[in-house]
Amino acid sequence: MSIPTGPWQPPVAAPTSSAPQPGYPVVIDRRPGPVASFFFVGTWLAFMWLLEGVDALTGGALDSLGVSPRDVTELPQIFTAPFLHFGFAHLIANSVPFLVLGTLTRMAGRREFWIATLSSIVVSGLVTWLISAPMSVTAGASGLVFGWLRSVYPFFGRIPEAAVWIFDTLGLSIFIGIVGLTLEQMLLLLAKRFTYESR
Repeated sequence: MSIPTGPWQPPVAAPTSSAPQPGYPVVIDRRPGPVASFFFVGTWLAFMWLLEGVDALTGGALDSLGVSPRDVTELPQIFTAPFLHFGFAHLIANSVPFLVLGTLTRMAGRREFWIATLSSIVVSGLVTWLISAPMSVTAGASGLVFGWLRSVYPFFGRIPEAAVWIFDTLGLSIFIGIVGLTLEQMLLLLAKRFTYESR
C-alpha cells in the first residue's frame, strides 16, 4: 500500500469541452453549409433559366439536345437533357424541387453530391434512351430531381420484395425482348432499304 506524499491536489475532471484534447483525433466537418449549398445549386438553376431563355429566343433550337431513343449518336446528350426544358412552365415545375433537393444533397457532402448527381443523370438518361417512344425527344430535370430525392430519403420508392423477385426473374428476359424487338425493326428497315436500292 502506497501513501501519497506532498500537498493534496484536487481530482482532475474528464474534459467536457469541444476543444481538441491531446491524444484525441480531431474530426473536421467539411460538408458544405446550407447557405453555400443553396447558392451553388441556385447557380445551376439560374443557368437552366438562361438556357431556356436562349431556347425561347431561338425558337426551340436547344430542344434537339434532348435524348432521342435508341440512337447511339444521341447517347452523349443524356448529359445535356437534364438542363433543358420544353418551355418555361416545364422549368417552373422543376425549379423548386431542384433547388430544395439539390441543396439538401449538397449539404450531405461534396463527394456524395457528385455521386448522386452523376449516377442519377446516367441511369435516368439510359432508361429514357431505352424505353421512350420512337421519334420522341426527352428533356428535363425530373430524373435528376428524383435521384436527389432518393439520395436524401433512401427509403423513398423502395420496391417490395415480391416485386424485386419478379424483376430478378423476368428482368433479363424483358431486356432481351426489348433489344430483340429493337434489332428486329432495324434489320427490317435495312432489308427494305437494301431491296429498294437493288431494284
